[in-house]
Amino acid sequence: MEQPEQVVELKRELEEALSSSAFNYGQILELATELSSYDPEFIRFTVDAGLISRLGRELVAKQETAVSELVKNAFDADASRARLTFIDCDRRGGRLIITDDGHGMTREQLINGFMRLSSTDKIHNPISPRYKRTRAGKKGIGRFVAQRLGEKLIVITQTENSSYALKVEINWSDYQGDRELTQIANQIQEVDKLRDYGTSLQIVGLAEPWSLSQTERVYRYLIDINGLGLERFGVFVFEYVFLRDSQNRYADIHVQQSFFFRKDIACQTLALF
Repeated sequence: MEQPEQVVELKRELEEALSSSAFNYGQILELATELSSYDPEFIRFTVDAGLISRLGRELVAKQETAVSELVKNAFDADASRARLTFIDCDRRGGRLIITDDGHGMTREQLINGFMRLSSTDKIHNPISPRYKRTRAGKKGIGRFVAQRLGEKLIVITQTENSSYALKVEINWSDYQGDRELTQIANQIQEVDKLRDYGTSLQIVGLAEPWSLSQTERVYRYLIDINGLGLERFGVFVFEYVFLRDSQNRYADIHVQQSFFFRKDIACQTLALF
């Protein structure tokens, strides 16, 4: 059976791309995906890149809920401390940095876990390795709420056994409709480690302003999580810092909230200093 002209041309382009010394992974993936659409016997689901924007908008209604989802990831990563730093947050365009001292991510975990839609890692591994916590996130899509919060997400992560950190920048504006999700690439870089282990999420270009009372709601949302770490004693410290903005309207405020869990006992402490 004679193949359609489009299939013949796609095969030729794919062969050239595979044999080229300048190996272009994005081009090869795009050609292979298009070629598969001509399969006479099977059809496949495809994913429009606009799904990422929809996930960001529709997963949560409030930005406080979105931040609490990201802090839950730190808890699931066996962090003992999560620090939230709000910079120039009294108006749109500010920055939020969420830093934890969890186990961090390897390249494989970053690609097949963090960058994978509906990752099943927390289903297969429901208990954290270090503190034996019941992991709060199960659906594998919570990290996409970062799109609800700002224009760009910068991930910097390092593990204890690695000699370097990994950095990925995600521009949410790239994820527009009428494009295949797999055709959008995000560069991954090896950079100097910021600490021995842990992860930093930097949300650049905040979509909405923040107030101190909103950060307090983040804390309340977190302690209301059903079953969060109650199986075994553990400590999780949640801090947030308001840096002085350009109009000097906020004093430097450092607030530390601690979660102490033991069986069915959950108590909280608040320290201002």
